[in-house]
Amino acid sequence: MPPPSRRKRASRGNKKQPPQQKHRHVSDELGTVWLPDQPAKNSPSDGGSSADDNVRKLRVLQDQLDRAQTKEAKENKIRELVVAIFGFEPRPKQLEALVWVIAERKDLILIAKTSFGKSLIPQAVPLLLRGQVIICILPLNVIGEEQVEKVARLPGAKPIHIQADNVDQNGLLMSVCQGAYTHIYVSPELLVGTKFKSVLRNVTFRSHIALVVVDELHLVHDWEKFRKSYAQLFTAPRYCPMGGFDSNM
Repeated sequence: MPPPSRRKRASRGNKKQPPQQKHRHVSDELGTVWLPDQPAKNSPSDGGSSADDNVRKLRVLQDQLDRAQTKEAKENKIRELVVAIFGFEPRPKQLEALVWVIAERKDLILIAKTSFGKSLIPQAVPLLLRGQVIICILPLNVIGEEQVEKVARLPGAKPIHIQADNVDQNGLLMSVCQGAYTHIYVSPELLVGTKFKSVLRNVTFRSHIALVVVDELHLVHDWEKFRKSYAQLFTAPRYCPMGGFDSNM
């Protein structure tokens, strides 16, 4: 029998180490978990509201779009998803724009008359792609408030308008980094500012940005002298397609 001192050393050597946690995503300054990937808590196995049924149907269609291999198959699923989300068929050019951004993953400049329905494009994109977000750069707070009110009615949508009076709220930017919101409306000043840069530096968040949209695109030129942040929008690193929307009437 070994002396007590040797037995003690042996027990320390045989002590099991706790298993290391494995994260799906790379942690950064803010956030380590992408919330849309986590199972829903306390979700009933059957029953539920019609809103829950709509979200479940949306998830099924999103998965089918994700598995679609051909451009034609993706276009058909995008059309089906738009009907499920908005309740009507997309116009041909609206569908073309969505296919261009989602299936082709290319930048989009869309200039059309006011009645075209440009707002459907940024509203739809993060609802067509599961676990994705969109950043929409707006010139006026009132536009952000209007968009949040409209988008909040769509199944699966969780919009937020980030502005100077709420950007410092405890936990807000952490929630953004973790995917708590699908539609992020923000001014150009906040987007290029120090506080929001901490969000954009987050690897997890960046990997889930589906599109960055500049609304009222002409302001990049018209306002760059007295709102210099507009001139800085296109100097930042690129992580995803960009869209510029404007009216010609």
